[in-house]
This record gives sequence, structure tokens and C-alpha cells, in this order.
Amino acid sequence: MSIDDERPDDEAAPTRRRRLAPLVAIPIAVVMVLLVVLLATGEQTTIALLSMALEKRGCAARSYTGGQVHIRTDSTHNKARIQDIDGTAIRRDLIAGRVVVVAGFQGVDEQGNITTLGRGGSDTTAVALAAAMVTGEALRQLSNIRGEFPS
Repeated sequence: MSIDDERPDDEAAPTRRRRLAPLVAIPIAVVMVLLVVLLATGEQTTIALLSMALEKRGCAARSYTGGQVHIRTDSTHNKARIQDIDGTAIRRDLIAGRVVVVAGFQGVDEQGNITTLGRGGSDTTAVALAAAMVTGEALRQLSNIRGEFPS
């Protein structure tokens, strides 16, 4: 149903049209930026919940978004490429004995906008983090795909 589709007995149509009309006028570039922010929230929810579960079991944990660990990307929405990672905060937490949980699939561009890496982005994040860290510590990637894939 489009906002123009109305039935004669549809009393809610004028209200629906008033609410949706401003959204129709949003430029696609703005919609893409906002959609990326929305998509990143799933990863953020997951890292928080996993860190809370670890803490509940007595395992010190710290969760990070891509921006918090400075996963810098280009500005391509939904297909961004990682340009740099600052592993300082992660190293500090690992040295302190914490399990570090980093949101995959996301980073930030030079302007601080959330970006997403697109399909396979969480795997890409795990590999890029391992390469950036080079600490000799084991990286264990947990995935919602069947099984665990230790790297």
C-alpha cells in the first residue's frame, strides 16, 4: 500500500499520509546514512548482551563499537573498507585480563559517521583486528553461523 492508496472507509488515511509525507521527501543519501546507523544497532546490542553474560559468569569483559576502537573506514555506505585500526584500548583491556568483545561489520569514517562493511563485514572485522593486534593472543571469533571458527 502506498501513501496515496486509500479506501473510501479508511479513516486513518489522512493521518497516515501526514505522518509519512515528510519521509517521502528525505533525500536517498540521507536515508542511506540513517539506515547504516540503524543496521549498526544490532551489533551494538549483541556486544553489550554478550559482555553482560560474561560479567555475570565472573569473567571481566569490555564491549566496544567500531568507533570506540577507532576502526577507521572510507565513507562508502554499506560497503566501507577498513583503512586503519587503533588497538590501544583493546591491548590495555587484554593486559588487564578482560575479554574484549568488538562489534563487527562497522567502523567510522573521517567525519565520525558510522559506516558498515557490508556482507561478510563481521569476518572482515575479526581478521583486521587480529592483523592490527599481532599480540600472539588467540582470536576467537563467535558467529551466529553454525559453529565457532577459531583463527
